Amino acid sequence: MEKSIEDLWKEGFKNPEKLATPKVDEDFYRQKSMLITEGMRKTQKWDTYLALPLAVVFQVAFAHYYTWWLGTYTAALMLLLFFAGYRHIKKQKPLAVGGDVYHYLIQYRNKLKRFIRRWTVYMAIGTPVFVLPTYYFFFFEWSDKGPKILEKLGPTSFAFFVVGVAILLSVFGTIAYRLSVLALYGGKLRKLNQAIADMEGLAKE
Repeated sequence: MEKSIEDLWKEGFKNPEKLATPKVDEDFYRQKSMLITEGMRKTQKWDTYLALPLAVVFQVAFAHYYTWWLGTYTAALMLLLFFAGYRHIKKQKPLAVGGDVYHYLIQYRNKLKRFIRRWTVYMAIGTPVFVLPTYYFFFFEWSDKGPKILEKLGPTSFAFFVVGVAILLSVFGTIAYRLSVLALYGGKLRKLNQAIADMEGLAKE
């Protein structure tokens, strides 16, 4: 079916009398674009709203088994992630009827790339910010391992050790987020890029 529509598009460019035929192709790509972007929007929504139950789980679990401030701290971080994602979703606008499909997809892809870059930074910073206080609680509040390590290394070496752990956690958070993006959005991104490439190819012929 897609091949026949592409033939109609090409024929419309070659013969001015058949300029109505690309409209069929435009409608086809409009429907295809709406399916792709709507699928990505649903995935983003699911990914964003997942932070809410996680916030509740962290709050209850840490408050019950360890301490309330650690639960509140981790829940607050989850809520910050939720509001950041929710704000991005609310800014997205659906493809308007009669709108330019190609430029809409280009703008949508650019916004998505900016979103992924921004969240990569969030995860690079957020992972050590999330994990290090938990480590501190376990090693210094719940056991005597932390003071022993501090005494053995000394303040300066211990500070370098903490910075090293923070860097490793940052790298881990970045890689983990990129892998999750690949798993959740990889197929949809390929379809989005393919739709844009198809429209560019047809316009050149």
